[in-house]
Amino acid sequence: MRNWAEANIVKISIASVLASSMFFLPIVGLYLESRGIDYEMTFKLVSLYSFAIVVFEYPTGVIGDYFSHKISVFIGYLVIGAAFLMLALPGSLLYYAVSLVVLALGMSLVTGSITALLFKNSNNFRRDSSNVRAIGLIWGVIAGMIGTYLADFDLAWPAFVSSFVFFVAAIMIFLVRETPEDDDYDEGNLFSKAREGLQFVRKVENQAIRKLLLLGFVLGSFFISMKWLYSPVLDVLDISVRSWGLIISAFSLSKALGTWLYGKFGDIGFGWLILFFGIMLAGVVQFNFPLVSVIMFTGAHLIRGYIQTQSDFHIARLAPGENKASIISLKSFLVRLGAAVYLAANGFLLDSFSLSFVVFVSAVFFTVASLIVVANANLKAESC
Repeated sequence: MRNWAEANIVKISIASVLASSMFFLPIVGLYLESRGIDYEMTFKLVSLYSFAIVVFEYPTGVIGDYFSHKISVFIGYLVIGAAFLMLALPGSLLYYAVSLVVLALGMSLVTGSITALLFKNSNNFRRDSSNVRAIGLIWGVIAGMIGTYLADFDLAWPAFVSSFVFFVAAIMIFLVRETPEDDDYDEGNLFSKAREGLQFVRKVENQAIRKLLLLGFVLGSFFISMKWLYSPVLDVLDISVRSWGLIISAFSLSKALGTWLYGKFGDIGFGWLILFFGIMLAGVVQFNFPLVSVIMFTGAHLIRGYIQTQSDFHIARLAPGENKASIISLKSFLVRLGAAVYLAANGFLLDSFSLSFVVFVSAVFFTVASLIVVANANLKAESC
């Protein structure tokens, strides 16, 4: 059985790395504009996609736990591939809105179940998870560069290539050999399975996992919102647009390094990591010194990679196998919900305050709130 698991790890890892491809993301705005959709409407479409992710997130995790993590990921990759194929073809505003909702559904089917599937087959989850994340981040940067190159020939090509890559990822998951227990369906129904996951989180003895979920809502929501700060920060720093791609790639590679370092060195106290992250983020507002600001932002991404990987490792370790995908999806739901709140608040704050003030206040708020969340959290890692 161990040989099965080792072969499965290779297939799951290849699929996960392929799924990190960002061929289409860098040019999505230009592509939709070429289809007659302006930037204002593009942001509305992105908001629809984000809302759909929030709606689908927990239910799809429950589906993965109730039926099969493998089937959930396999169908998810097929749906994502179909969504990118839809996006590559010409259509109306409604057509692209539907395409993005389909994409959100596919992404949600994968979110919790891919981690649960990796955990089930891994002999060293911390190492395997860190390696897959780090390689995926690096490949994502490379794919983004390839996507911008392909867009010079035709803006639809990155979407077509993305579709093909996700179909290949689906094939890799299809080839994963299921263990006998994967064929055992739970008694009851989907609603009882959903309640089961929430009841586990609510139990008194599961305080650690509640703190990790709350940390995702507080700090994780800022992590996924950081990409929306790239353009305004680099613009304020008066850095040439030609250099933006290189700098943003450095951010992603720094995050990948943080992910890889966790696989090598293991746990560092959340309090120290959060404090260093806050210091780095506060340093970003040194707009009179562009190099210092960029270095601080890069360092913040490194610590972000470490914190995210450490947090996700402990959630996967603490969540029971029969509810693993549900709880991981619940964490993702809370992260996206928190991000929506933060981005909405930013829209109001930036009407009255400078970008440097908003970034500094964000650094102070998220640092203090996160330190309060992780206070007295008992997260002693076991061998996984």
